[in-house]
Amino acid sequence: IRDTDRSRGLGDVYKRQVTGQEREQLSSLVDGTLAMEEQQEELPAADTPVRVFIVLSGKSALEQGYAASAMAEATAYTGRLLNRQAAVIQRIETQVLEEPLEVRYQFTAVANAISAVVPYGSMEEIAALPGVEQVCPVPVYETCQTEVSPMTITTGDMVGSYGTWETGYTGAGMRIAVIDTGLDLDHPSFDPAAYDYALGQEQESWDLLDREEIQQVLPRLTIAKDGLTAADLYRNTKVAFGYNYVDGDLDITHDNDPQGDHGTHVAGIATANRYIRQGSGFVSAAETVLTCGVAPEAQLLVMKVFSDGSGSTSDDIILAGLDDAVKLGADAANLSLGSPAGFAEYNDDPSQEVDG
Repeated sequence: IRDTDRSRGLGDVYKRQVTGQEREQLSSLVDGTLAMEEQQEELPAADTPVRVFIVLSGKSALEQGYAASAMAEATAYTGRLLNRQAAVIQRIETQVLEEPLEVRYQFTAVANAISAVVPYGSMEEIAALPGVEQVCPVPVYETCQTEVSPMTITTGDMVGSYGTWETGYTGAGMRIAVIDTGLDLDHPSFDPAAYDYALGQEQESWDLLDREEIQQVLPRLTIAKDGLTAADLYRNTKVAFGYNYVDGDLDITHDNDPQGDHGTHVAGIATANRYIRQGSGFVSAAETVLTCGVAPEAQLLVMKVFSDGSGSTSDDIILAGLDDAVKLGADAANLSLGSPAGFAEYNDDPSQEVDG
C-alpha cells in the first residue's frame, strides 16, 4: 500500500467520524480552548513586592566538585561566592532600586543564588546586571492535613532494615536532615537518653554533630545573620540541630502550628530510636510500641520550613534548610513535599537544579 493511499484512507475515516453533532462539539471545544489561551494572566503591579531567586553566574560548591561530607574544605570557595554576591547586591541597590535590598537568604552550597524581595517591575532590570544569570519568582506551597497511625516496624522486610541492622549498620555516626513541619521534641522515640543507651560505650567513636562543630560551621550557614549561637541550635545528642526557618525562631515543635505532626512522623520513619524508656530502664521499641526507624541510631537535624501562622512555605525557605543541611554534614535529607497537580517546572528556578 502506498503512503498516499494510506493517508487518504485514514483521512476518509476521520471525515466519517467527525460529522454532525460531533463536529459542532469539536468546534465548540476548539473555540473554548482558543478563548482560554487568549486570556492573559493578571500580573502584579510594577511596585508590588515579590520574593525572587536571583541566580548568579558561577557554580555552587557542590557543582564545583566539593563533597557534601567535606563542606568545610569549601570555605575559601564559598567565601569568594559570598563576596561576588555582595557585589551584585550593591549593584542592585545602586543601579536599580536606589535603596537597600531586602535579602532573605544567600546560598552557596547547593546553589549560587540570593533570595530577596524586590518590586515586580525591577526583575528584568536586575536580570540584566553583570553577574546575574536569572531572576525568577519563588513558588509557595501549602500544607494538607493527614491522619496517620504509625507502625513502622512492619516495613522492615520490605525495605531490608532487619538484615541491615544484623550486620551492624544502624545509622550510628550518620546525620539525617528532615525538612518538614518540625518535631515533637518530647516524643519518646527521640529521647536522647535512650539514644545514648543504644550507642553505649561506642558513642565517643562515632562522628556525632555537637555544639563545637555547629559553632565552627555557623558563620557559613544561611541563618548566620540571625544572631544565633551553637547553644541555641544544638538540642541534644539525638536531635543535634533544630531551627524554624520559616518563622525565623527556635520553635521547631508542633505546639503552635496547625500543620499537625507530619514532620515527627517522617522523622520517626527515618530515625526513631531503637529503645524507649520504661520505668528506670530501656526496652526494645520494636517489641514494645512496634515503631523503630530505618536508621535508629542516626542523628536528626530538624529544619522546620512550614509556618506556625500561615501553614505555608516557599522554595527559598526549603533551599535554605537544604543548603544548611549540606554544610552541617548531613548524609541524607528528606523533603516529603508534593502537590495535588504536581510541581510546576521552572527552568530558571535554582531549586530545580538540586537533584536527589
